[in-house]
Amino acid sequence: MNEAVAFCPQCKNDVAFVTVGNSRKCPACGFQFKLTDPPPISTPSAGSEMMSVFRVLLMVLLIMAGMAAVGVGVLFAGCALLTGGFH
Repeated sequence: MNEAVAFCPQCKNDVAFVTVGNSRKCPACGFQFKLTDPPPISTPSAGSEMMSVFRVLLMVLLIMAGMAAVGVGVLFAGCALLTGGFH
């Protein structure tokens, strides 16, 4: 049966680590590390979901304000060119 191999940071080889109790050991150099439980999966809270909604709304409003500012600038520049305001 094929064993899963992993990179050993000490001997820099791909080896099949041996499980010894609550740790794994490299058979080539003896490097050991402890096995721990994965961190709990954190679910987003209602407050963080609400902040992300506000963040999206703020970004939309900022984009709309920027587009309006550019539109007003183009409008004034066009009117000034048509009336001969720039000489």
